[in-house]
Amino acid sequence: MARCPAHDDSTASLSISQGDDGRTLVYCLAGCKTPAICAAVRLKLSDLFLDKEAPKATANGHTGKFVCAYDYHDAGGKVVYQVMRFDHPKTFSQRRADPARPGKWIEGPGCMDGVARVLYRLPKILNAKVGGKPVIIAEGEKDVDRIAQQGFTATCNPMGAGKWRKEYSETLCGCDCVIVADKDTPGRAHAQEVAASLYGAAKSVRVIELPDLDGKPVKDAHDYFSAGGDAAGIVALVDATPEWTPPAAPKADQTPVASESLAKVEPPAPKLEIPLPEIDNAAALCADDSITLPPEIIRGVLHQGLKAVLGSNAKARKTWILLDAAISVATGTEFWKWHTVKGPVLYINFEIPRAFIRARIKRLCEVKGLGDVGNLDVWTLRGHAAPFWQLFPTLLDKIKAGNYSLIIVDPIYKGLGGRNENDAGDIGELCNELEHLAVQTGAAVLYAAHFSKGNQASKEAIDRISGSGVFGRDADSLIILTKHETPDAYAVDLILRNLPEQPSFVVQWEYPVMVETELNPAKLKQPAGRKPEHAPEELFGLLPGKGFTNGDFLAAAKEQGIPERSFYRLKKELENDGKILLSKVTGKWTPTSPKNKP
Repeated sequence: MARCPAHDDSTASLSISQGDDGRTLVYCLAGCKTPAICAAVRLKLSDLFLDKEAPKATANGHTGKFVCAYDYHDAGGKVVYQVMRFDHPKTFSQRRADPARPGKWIEGPGCMDGVARVLYRLPKILNAKVGGKPVIIAEGEKDVDRIAQQGFTATCNPMGAGKWRKEYSETLCGCDCVIVADKDTPGRAHAQEVAASLYGAAKSVRVIELPDLDGKPVKDAHDYFSAGGDAAGIVALVDATPEWTPPAAPKADQTPVASESLAKVEPPAPKLEIPLPEIDNAAALCADDSITLPPEIIRGVLHQGLKAVLGSNAKARKTWILLDAAISVATGTEFWKWHTVKGPVLYINFEIPRAFIRARIKRLCEVKGLGDVGNLDVWTLRGHAAPFWQLFPTLLDKIKAGNYSLIIVDPIYKGLGGRNENDAGDIGELCNELEHLAVQTGAAVLYAAHFSKGNQASKEAIDRISGSGVFGRDADSLIILTKHETPDAYAVDLILRNLPEQPSFVVQWEYPVMVETELNPAKLKQPAGRKPEHAPEELFGLLPGKGFTNGDFLAAAKEQGIPERSFYRLKKELENDGKILLSKVTGKWTPTSPKNKP
């Protein structure tokens, strides 16, 4: 193992080995892609292959020079298959991931039998769909990657022209779609085929061809950008192109005509595709008394329509705390030392089984002396967790009908999908989805995030949350719980964007609630030296009888304070001891003997 050069790596996470065909295999446990790893050390993908001049035939029969492999992900961000490109001669083939051998591939005739085909860059498409952004459809992955580098959301179907499927149009249902036709007969025919399939399913369909530039012939998007074209030129061309409609009869003039004038004049500023509010004049804004602040649903802490994060270490009873907050707002009773404004609450529960969440609510109501919690709705999605970009359309439809004041999401990591919690861009996308949820529903959104491993007392409160710093800086209100020197006690620090500062205080666990104490919040628990190594039995105890995908297994381990590096070591020990195995049917790690754990 080595440190990965493609991300800020404090521990060894990069595996380097040799494949059966002599090529160099690199795999980053943090999720970095092979092209990014190569680029970080100024290597080409082809440098990973021993024999560049005369490569051996692949299992699919290709004797050309391997150029690259394009990953195709499912909605959760997992790589399900690859399209491989070869040159001399130019050909393509596919291979699918081998569920029984992580990092290995199944190739050859029939390798794709039974594999659901997906669009290239599917997670990005679904994220754009949630945000109402347009999607550009090109003919091949090379063009898609060039378009995406300009800030657009782009995709294509695998294996090129003439291979469009009905399910691809279903994926793009409701999207504004722009098809970039290759300027040859197969490319134009493919563009018309895709347009016809999308018509009636997509919100809008446009077909464009990119113009030649400065005497340089342009066939596709890659040529266009190589010739000096830019994103503004594409936006201008799209704005000038009417929506596609089915032809009454084939006509020659229905082939899109490139706007050659774009190469000669400065393109206009890009037209914004998402409706935005008007710019306010400050004097008029101050004079408008109809604009009022939203209610503080938790007085002094959180306004309705804004976002808050509860940050703490593992095993700090975050779910109990969030349930306490939910019940307090639903009933208009105090939460810790704060008054609340009574309103409907939705608790989205990804983690606790339905019977146990029921028991927790009943116990909290008994202790708080409450009988009626009719204002609280609980949506238990344990076993149905998916990335937020996939859940969002259904989520929004159900939530809008509830007119909620507060929506609690527990835990937030269940919505990450294939995204990297240490990547600011990935976490920024997740935070934008939560922002969209707050804006579309008018509800406050409260969620929990865990601390980095180890003692966090020496860090500033805002920097204690694990992963990208975006988590700690995006929310309008942060409630940070840090271990106190007194057992089962936590210092509470508030970081508030729109409300006055509050002094820190200490709460202590008295089942089933945290209660305020007179303890000194400055007396934080200090590091006590190196912690003992985690045991395989500790990881095994987290695995339910029905099993976990690798991502869910890792997330559960992190929630219990098991580092990623230790997780892979412990999992390997359990596998070697015959206690767990990877199911070829479900793709989940499962115990080899029955467990009573749900």
